[in-house]
Amino acid sequence: MLNTDLHDPLTKARYEAVSHPEHYQGVCGLEAIEVMRNFLPKYQNSHVSYLIGNVIKYVLRAPSKGKEMEDLMKAREYLDLAIKELKGEEGK
Repeated sequence: MLNTDLHDPLTKARYEAVSHPEHYQGVCGLEAIEVMRNFLPKYQNSHVSYLIGNVIKYVLRAPSKGKEMEDLMKAREYLDLAIKELKGEEGK
């Protein structure tokens, strides 16, 4: 059975690694998911919203995961997909 006592340092560390990973937190503690919750509902197309969510995720975590260039390239890939999707909608 798993230990669920958050007073236990190992359990708390595991919880934090899953629920609040440091690479998704800014210097003041704001998490990427909070930014997404606030801005992504503005998109009318849910697929575009998903793509932009990935852009946000990769851009915000880039300096913290140790693969900055790779994360920025992933962000660009998702941004290109979102732009392509939106351009396709304009042609309809």
